[in-house]
Amino acid sequence: MKSQKLAAIMLSAVVILGAASPILMGGTTVQAKEISTKNIQTKISTNIGIGQESWGSTVFAPYVDACSYPVFSLTDYAKATGTKHFILGFVVDKNGQPSWGTYYDMEEGPTDYQGGSLLKEIQGLRQMGGDVMVSFGGEANVPLASSIKDVNKLKDTYKKIIKDYGLTYVDFDIEGAWTADFDSIERRSEALALLQKELKAENYPLEVWYTLPVLPSGMTNGVDVVKSAVKHGVDLSGVNVMTMCFGSKVPDGTMGDLVIDSAKSVHKQLKNIYAQANIKKSDADIWKMIGVTPMNGLDYSGNIVDQNEAKEVLNFGKTVGMRLIGMWSVNRDFQNSQGKTNYVSINDSSILQEKFEFGKILSKYDSNDGTEVIEKPDTEDPGDGGEVDGVSAYKTDRAYVAGEQVSYKGKIYEAKWWTKGDLPDAKVSNSWETPWKLIKDVETPGEKPDEKPDEKPGEDGETSEDAPLYNSDKEYIAGDKVTYNGKVYKAKWWTKGNLPDTKVSNSWETPWELVG
Repeated sequence: MKSQKLAAIMLSAVVILGAASPILMGGTTVQAKEISTKNIQTKISTNIGIGQESWGSTVFAPYVDACSYPVFSLTDYAKATGTKHFILGFVVDKNGQPSWGTYYDMEEGPTDYQGGSLLKEIQGLRQMGGDVMVSFGGEANVPLASSIKDVNKLKDTYKKIIKDYGLTYVDFDIEGAWTADFDSIERRSEALALLQKELKAENYPLEVWYTLPVLPSGMTNGVDVVKSAVKHGVDLSGVNVMTMCFGSKVPDGTMGDLVIDSAKSVHKQLKNIYAQANIKKSDADIWKMIGVTPMNGLDYSGNIVDQNEAKEVLNFGKTVGMRLIGMWSVNRDFQNSQGKTNYVSINDSSILQEKFEFGKILSKYDSNDGTEVIEKPDTEDPGDGGEVDGVSAYKTDRAYVAGEQVSYKGKIYEAKWWTKGDLPDAKVSNSWETPWKLIKDVETPGEKPDEKPDEKPGEDGETSEDAPLYNSDKEYIAGDKVTYNGKVYKAKWWTKGNLPDTKVSNSWETPWELVG
């Protein structure tokens, strides 16, 4: 992946904050859960906090070009989209020492003249309940595993950065010529195996990820990179493949399918690698090790992953339990001021989109079962009027998960996914933009929300109260039930216009599940 090059090194001074303190986010004081390890905080980590031990069973973690100018605001993006985790690229060699993209040393980190600071952003994000993974390598520049020839020194260099930044997740982005550089591959594997052994003795949790190139048919040289890690005893948490730039133009609307094909190919490869090493892993175990990172919008092969294809990948990932969805990059999650363009930009997606639209879509991939926040005691939303029909009143400072119901202004809503601070009656252009579904208007008995007067059932037949006739013009979300041809189906994810009884080869190809 391509990192922005600066014309000159920015000499701004980083503003190092004092000890971490809670901040206000939407009127609620929150603070990230920190791991309980001893004697690990250096000067930097004391100021920016310690990472989370677990990010959850499924996670959206987009890449950030950490060396872009000005410094990209992780906290603003998190507040706008709900994205909690980011991968920061890239740490590379500079004259035998680690650096951010060769432009900034590790102690200061990237800064800008406007007062922006990567370290401040990491601190703020962690206080909001989020975290970062630092990525070593990338397409440009020289990886530390190549420049530092001594395995123990390389191990110590990795360890210092991990401790300095309070990292519990690290990534090694190995691409281009470096996927065939035998010496650096072996040296990295040996160093990581030693590092994991040391950290385990210190009771310090660390997930190690590799990011590797891929084709829809699977990894090429990346297979040997993974085999080297397994051979040397590296406990890989996952392999995140770059599902982009496949080398040729493909028909529009098919990139989502190719991303999925790539993931399935990598699943077969990883299962084979571990089987050959006599390490037993189930299909589910392997899916928990896989991540995919497409380019949001236009890539360098002229192909586009648009908003609908992002949703397709998300839905597939949820179906199989794939661990991670990434994106290159949040810096590109904008529309060009000229609208749609025919060239790749590091600052926009080259397609028509709302600001941060990909982040708003893909942040819904977070399972939210591995992170924890400390919140103020619940307080009822002003002017709400309290409980309705036994359903508790909505509270702005409380987090809700899918299926939870609240009352708000005389109506009852149900959460479609994890949410906090989103008003149930907020006006949106599209139903997927709100985490709330109106299920009952107590003030208007008999009204059936989410139904249109001119709805056309797909088929005649008897229905139950909770499974109305399927309507091809209606949007359905995960958990909605419909009756079609006398059978009851339940939506597995958002869908519209997909017939419930469509014949498919694989269960993940249909958004419907037969339940009765």
